[in-house]
Amino acid sequence: MIYDHNYPNIDKSIISYISEVNEKFPEKPYEIGAFKSRELFAQQAKKLPLTRNRHLEVSNHIFETSMGEVAGRIYRPSNFRNDTAALLYLHGGGWIMGDLRSHDQVCVDLSLRCKLTVIALDYALSPENKFPIALNQCFSVYLELIKNKKWLGRAASNILIGGDSAGGNLAAALSLKLRGESKALPKAQILFYPCLSLNFNSPSYLEFSDAPILDKSSMEFFWDAYLERNISTKNPLAVPMLEKDFSGIPETIICTAEVDPLTSDGFEFVKKLQNNNIAVTHIHAKGMVHGFIRFLKRSPVANYYFWLVCKKINSLLEKAN
Repeated sequence: MIYDHNYPNIDKSIISYISEVNEKFPEKPYEIGAFKSRELFAQQAKKLPLTRNRHLEVSNHIFETSMGEVAGRIYRPSNFRNDTAALLYLHGGGWIMGDLRSHDQVCVDLSLRCKLTVIALDYALSPENKFPIALNQCFSVYLELIKNKKWLGRAASNILIGGDSAGGNLAAALSLKLRGESKALPKAQILFYPCLSLNFNSPSYLEFSDAPILDKSSMEFFWDAYLERNISTKNPLAVPMLEKDFSGIPETIICTAEVDPLTSDGFEFVKKLQNNNIAVTHIHAKGMVHGFIRFLKRSPVANYYFWLVCKKINSLLEKAN
């Protein structure tokens, strides 16, 4: 199925990838449901090659939390240059799908390019595990990481948090929860095209309602799977844009994609943080679609924007050390 190029500003380097995604996932999540979508996504993820080389040590670990066991994967560069920082990474997938395998390459790339330890979490998925279960799992693991020196050593006191899409939502919510409970905050949060609000009439939702990879109807479906109606829909820990006071939030690096219903979320979030005097770096990926950090090898443009994010992370870490 060749992608029907509805949006001329999409970079040509990713058109073939979009066509392949359309072939692998001809039906939308809201058409086949959460569990079938998860199954298909996992099947495709298993076909992805695992990148392993002599410069990277990868190990699995089970974290015990009050919300149940959480599988994790730890990526550590063997030619360790920066042993004083680590990144807790939360994968995307609309809260209903995604796992350690689906975002393995993203974590490999972050670890090797930023020369830091990356800890990925296989948090509980919705709709069977609605808000706040996944967030509470991430919270528990974060606290264990900063307390237990055997995992991170000196990096336990210099940890970053990050994620893409739904994982970006969890990372932003985690910062708010840590601040609200007076816990040690991460040095920074790294957010790739995060979903942060329920405003389905934002400029980007209207302009890119039928965008490839992620469309408006799918995003509405994801939110509905994640939240309890009339309860969590008003909670800033579920919908971070609802927060009225962002003071004290960690320095933020946020990357938005041009052709993405979530773009307005990112731009509005940047404004809110700036209004609260939070240091923000906003990288807007022109010509890119939602999910572009998962196909860096296919597009030099996608790779460039990811490089910009990593460059900023490295700069931030150099200042911290």
